[in-house]
Amino acid sequence: MLKISRIHHLNIRSTPEKLDETRDFYRDILGMEEGYRQPFKGPGYWMWCEGHPWVHISTMGHKDNPVLQPESMDAGFGHIAFDSTGYQDFKDLLDEKGLDYEEHPTPDKDMIQIFLPDPNGVVVEMVFDIAEVEAAKAAKTMAAAE
Repeated sequence: MLKISRIHHLNIRSTPEKLDETRDFYRDILGMEEGYRQPFKGPGYWMWCEGHPWVHISTMGHKDNPVLQPESMDAGFGHIAFDSTGYQDFKDLLDEKGLDYEEHPTPDKDMIQIFLPDPNGVVVEMVFDIAEVEAAKAAKTMAAAE
C-alpha cells in the first residue's frame, strides 16, 4: 500500500535568464541555503532549509515529454514531490488504472522517482528509497520464477 510521509520537495521552473535571480530570491528573501544538488542534466539549484532540499530550481524541460514538461508549462511551478513507500503496490495501481507515468533513478541512484500528471496537469513525483525498490523487484522476480 502506498504511504506518503511528507512533501519531499517543490520544483520551480525558471527561464535560463532568471535562474540565478530565482536562486537569489529563495536564498536572500526566504533564508534558504544553496546546497548539494545531484548531477542532473541541465542547470539548477537546490535550496536547503533545516537539512533538507525543499525547493529544487530547474530550467524548462523539452516540450516533447508530456509527462515531465506539459505543453502548457513554461516557467513557474514545476512539480511537487512526496517521500513515499509502497513502491510495488503503487506501480501496480498505476498500471491497473492505465495511467501514464515515467520512472527514473536519481543520478546518484539512491532514489527512484515516479512522475505522473494529476487531472489538472500538475506534475506529481513520488520518491522511493532505492532499497525498497530493489527489494520489491527481487520479490517480484522470485514470485515469477515459482
